[in-house]
Amino acid sequence: MCTSGGYYAVSVAGKIYVDKASISQHRGLDRRADGQLGLHRPDGQTGHSVPLHTSGENKGFYDPFSPETPKMDEHAQDMLDQIHAQFIDAVRQGRGKRLHETPDMFSGLFWTGQQSVELGLADGFGDADFFSRDLFKAPDIVDYTVKESITDLVARKFGAAVGSGAVKTMALGGKLSLH
Repeated sequence: MCTSGGYYAVSVAGKIYVDKASISQHRGLDRRADGQLGLHRPDGQTGHSVPLHTSGENKGFYDPFSPETPKMDEHAQDMLDQIHAQFIDAVRQGRGKRLHETPDMFSGLFWTGQQSVELGLADGFGDADFFSRDLFKAPDIVDYTVKESITDLVARKFGAAVGSGAVKTMALGGKLSLH
């Protein structure tokens, strides 16, 4: 998955490749988390909610635990409208005639990789192996992912088992002693 911010960055690329089933999607945390989820700004000692103290009128702008104001919403909407217009311009310039713009294209809806190719938002399908072998003609692909050794795996499993046993012992009223 990716976001419009990521697409904004690559919209100037000569070619854009996606996975057929990739989806561009945006999700956020509801600002009313305190009332619905029990989330709050704890004071660090008692755990009770405390007010936000700032050094300027707008320093707590959109603090997730403070109420929103019409002034905040108006300012944020002005910024979002500007950024959205810049995004649309960047995509139109970057994609040029390849773009098959629809009325919903810049409405906030999201598209699968396949739809992105059909709309001209992307040029084709590919993954890291495709880029390495077919586009960059890399003879060998080196995977630098750190792999866990058998020793590390056993130690982690053993550590988890010991921890689990200790918790069970204490839960059953036993005493745990490490000598």
